[in-house]
This record gives sequence, structure tokens and C-alpha cells, in this order.
Amino acid sequence: MADYPNNTTVLHGEGKPRLWVITDAIWTGTNSAGAATTITLNGTPALDDLDTEYGLANFVVYSYSSSVLTWAKIVSWNDGTDVLTVDAWNNGTPDNSQTTYIQHKRLDLPYCQSLIETFTPDFVVKKMLDGSIRRIKRGYYYSAALNFSRYINKNTFMLFRDLYRIDYSRFAFYPRLDNQGLVYQVDLAPGTDLTFHQLRAHQGHGAVVINLVGIERLTEVKLYDPTVEAGYGYGYGQSYGTQL
Repeated sequence: MADYPNNTTVLHGEGKPRLWVITDAIWTGTNSAGAATTITLNGTPALDDLDTEYGLANFVVYSYSSSVLTWAKIVSWNDGTDVLTVDAWNNGTPDNSQTTYIQHKRLDLPYCQSLIETFTPDFVVKKMLDGSIRRIKRGYYYSAALNFSRYINKNTFMLFRDLYRIDYSRFAFYPRLDNQGLVYQVDLAPGTDLTFHQLRAHQGHGAVVINLVGIERLTEVKLYDPTVEAGYGYGYGQSYGTQL
């Protein structure tokens, strides 16, 4: 155990995964009131219509608290009163009459049976005049397989709906939420079928494996201790949700 601070025996952390769906703003306006777990929107946002078109649950609402951006995940809403119920504000309760917008989805995923991460090297091969071969290593492409093959319930399964929409093609994946310095821009891996079946007595689904592939070439594989701030840069990873 001497090789790992705090008796940690794995790389990259031990937390659950998170997937951000990168979208345009689906509503922009102002708010009339903010509270610990709610925000009231001005105008006529037609929340039920937004839900029909986009699926409003898990979208993130952004506003301002003391001129600083704050945000929270939408849990539920009341179309009649234009009130959003959220999980918790990340940077203070919004002030009244602030610019407010709804953009991006934050999908907090449970542990899967296994999370298999792969880094595929990208080489350029050159044959020299003397017949020798030089391989130029240009970087790595990330991929991940979230294995729910033994069991997944319907609520977790439905979180992945946006991966299979043709109008969404950018996602940010945090493999371990306790190490938010590690984040990868991904999409659904091409050439992978979505396969599933119902378990005995309809207790859930099996055979589900969600395959993600990176859309950016990485300059290195971050094989760092989980107590080390890693990724594209710790500040990048920590604030990715506000920089999308």
C-alpha cells in the first residue's frame, strides 16, 4: 500500500460516472424569484411544451447570484406557475430579475457492473530510404464501455436516450465524479448496436452495454494517482459545466 497515498489502490478515483449532454439554450429569459430549491421564470416559458420537445428533466438552469453565475439541475416543474424545482444551487441562490437560461443536460449515472476505458494510440508510419520504419506517435483516442449487461432498471436506461438522438453529437463524460479533473469529450461509438432484453418476471433489462468514443485526440494517457489533479487540466474539468 506504500505506493498509494491514503491507502487508495486504484487510479482515477472511485466515484460514479456523469455524462453531460451539450446543447444549445432551449429557453432564455429572466427570473422573478429564486429559493433554495426553486426558481420562478418570467414570461410564458411553456414548460410542458419544452418537456415534450426536449425532455426537461436533468436539464440545467443557469442564473446569477450577486453577479456570479450559479446553476442547478432541474428535477421537476409546474407549467401553471412557471416554477422549476432543482436539486441544489452550485454557486448561491439566484437574485431576482436576473438573466436566466436552460441549457445542457447533466446525467448522474449509477455504478455499472464494469467501466472499461480504452486509449487507442494514433501512429503515423513512415518508411525511410534505408528501409527502416519510423512510427510517429501523435496521441491517443479515448473510449469507454459502460457495462450494464447483467441488470439495468428502466429509469437508468432512459438516461441514455439523448445518446441515440441524431441532433445531439457532443457529450462530456466524467468517468469518476470524485475526480472531476478527468473529463473527455465523447459521442456514441459508431458501429455499436444497442442490444437489450427483459429479465425474468420483467424485473429490468439485461445485455445493455453503452459504448462511448472520444472526439478529440489526447496528448497523453493520464495514469495518475487519484489524489493528483489530472485531466485536460483540473480547472478545465472542475468548471466544465459552466464553460460548455
